[in-house]
Amino acid sequence: MKNQVEIINFKELRVSVPGEDLEGLTRQLAKKLRLNPIWTGRGPDGGRDLLLTESLSGSLSSEKMTWFVSCKDLANSGKSFQEADFPKPGIKDKLAQYKASGFLLVTTTTVSAGAKKLLDDLDKKNGGAINTLVWDSSELKSMLLEASNNDILKQYLPESYKRVQSLTSIESILEKLKPQMPEEIYLRIINLINPYIETSLYGVSIWPFDPDTANKIDEIVKWLIIEHDSPKALKMTEELDPDAFIAFIQRLNEKYPAECEKYLSIVATQHPDSDFRFNAAHFLFDNFEVNPPDALEIYGKLNSDDLYELLGSEVIDFVNYELTANTPNYYELHNAIDQLSSRTTVDDVQIESLKFQNLEKGAIHFSGEYSLSVLLEYDHEEMGGFSFPGNFSGYFDINGIFIETANVDTIKFYE
Repeated sequence: MKNQVEIINFKELRVSVPGEDLEGLTRQLAKKLRLNPIWTGRGPDGGRDLLLTESLSGSLSSEKMTWFVSCKDLANSGKSFQEADFPKPGIKDKLAQYKASGFLLVTTTTVSAGAKKLLDDLDKKNGGAINTLVWDSSELKSMLLEASNNDILKQYLPESYKRVQSLTSIESILEKLKPQMPEEIYLRIINLINPYIETSLYGVSIWPFDPDTANKIDEIVKWLIIEHDSPKALKMTEELDPDAFIAFIQRLNEKYPAECEKYLSIVATQHPDSDFRFNAAHFLFDNFEVNPPDALEIYGKLNSDDLYELLGSEVIDFVNYELTANTPNYYELHNAIDQLSSRTTVDDVQIESLKFQNLEKGAIHFSGEYSLSVLLEYDHEEMGGFSFPGNFSGYFDINGIFIETANVDTIKFYE
């Protein structure tokens, strides 16, 4: 394990906003593990919390489990995570706020004995009330050394990525020969051989079923990787078979994640075929952290059905959390349900429908219907639950997801 410490150095994480890069890295790892990461709405202190949703399937049923994530980047200080570093007001309070049943601690160092004991005491395996998990520096390094996470390593720890690549790549041999040849010759050799080493990008390897398609893939590689001419690479992509396109970008991402990201962005925004734009956008968002302005531009090129495919789950989860975990005082539904009892609590929100509209005035708008379940109390005595239909609308922009209106029809309660 000593070699791993030398190869991957978490001090490379940016610290202009403490912990921000670690949160981004954690979110990307969670996406690879299909844990459906979402940011909560901004709290009173202006911060956001990260939640992961895990689907648990059994022989007879399935359920979702929500993890509250606490990230602590201590790489520069080298200190271990202490009990005092846990989120305030407390782990159980945080989990209750978001109706979560799991606590995931992510840190770039180690966890102190005291902090570890606190987590162990809370864990269900030891008779506690919640599930706990730790991704410390050792676990993070093990995950980042997996080939499938090369793109994440390169994005957040570029120098570490270079060291990892040098262990197995032919570039390390060429680097030793570099002093013996002119700089321009060295660069040309690197440029020419890179597409064909380690992970083969030969068209016939990617798509052996049709020679013409294989040749088109070779042309795309030539224009994209060797000549750095993205417009010509895009033009060749217009002639590609859709299934071959998927196979190609999967292979391209294995060896050239940075070039793959740029290529996908161009296809997602400029390809004339809507299916290609969707497939490019889908792969892009699944494998890369796209900055909000670029993401919004890509969403603006998609139709409403494609937007539902990409954003539907995230919007549904956000509406659910926003109306159950946060106070509904900001929305119309508060006035309606507040009149039902001396104390009315939102218990559950079931989204019945959701529709998206195209990009307008810098935002993707959405609207839908839901079934709102509430619990009623009279003079501190529970009177049971009721369900009412309602409508909501909101938008998605560079700052996140927001609900504009949320109302409910309680007329049947009085009939």
